Amino acid sequence: MSNAHPCLALALFLTACGAPASAPASPAPGPRPAAPASALDGVVRTLEALAAARPADCVVEVRALEAEVRIDPATRGERESVTLDLSVFAPTVERAYGAYDELRLALVAAGASAPRAGRATPERVRLALVELGARPGGEALLSYSDRLHVELVPGSVALPSGSAVSGKGGAGEAVDSATLESYVRARAAEVRSVGQVDIQRTDRRANGPREGVRVLVEPAMDFQRFRTDQIGEFLADLDHDSPAVRVTQLAISRSSHEPDTRSPRGWTFTAELTVRAPDGGS
Repeated sequence: MSNAHPCLALALFLTACGAPASAPASPAPGPRPAAPASALDGVVRTLEALAAARPADCVVEVRALEAEVRIDPATRGERESVTLDLSVFAPTVERAYGAYDELRLALVAAGASAPRAGRATPERVRLALVELGARPGGEALLSYSDRLHVELVPGSVALPSGSAVSGKGGAGEAVDSATLESYVRARAAEVRSVGQVDIQRTDRRANGPREGVRVLVEPAMDFQRFRTDQIGEFLADLDHDSPAVRVTQLAISRSSHEPDTRSPRGWTFTAELTVRAPDGGS
């Protein structure tokens, strides 16, 4: 009988589950299916578009963000929906409002025209969320603040089949919430990660028959505070390492327990993780 630690076995399986298995030659594939959307990918794409469109004569600050994977009622496919709490600082209120409108139009256009090309790499996640955590300082200027909503069209990516989380390291077994919890806690406890987290099973309705376990992950203690790149590295570690696990909801905001609004280590988060059911699962 193997004495391998379950978290280690799971981590090894999650890393390996995307590797192609040896198989006889098959006919040329048809159009690739849309990859499962990821709230984390949506956040990264939106923040990258914001950085590219930022007016040179204004200061732009993201105070908080929310993201969610939604079903498009027209196509029944998945979309990445992102909302930014945005403040734009400029010499006049009129210029601040005008710059906000420029950003709104640029982000909406980017979301509609730039298809997602696979999961965002951990480095892209880190760089995007460092941008979120920057405190540019526009106190000497006038400002306009509003919530900016973006819907992102997913791209097409070839996905491995049979990808699922299993504590025994095999595909095709039932998804187990205790296994996922052990895996998430192990990643959270790693050096430079977020430390202790609270994990709860959620009953939020699944988007389709291939959806398995859904859990809500947040800091174990209200007073825990993080850098945004620290949050990003933890979530990217979970979202990118396995095709079975993805972030389907995400909220990042300033912690009410950090009195210094310029402190880099003053952010908190809540994330929902969804695990794909194994092939043949319900």
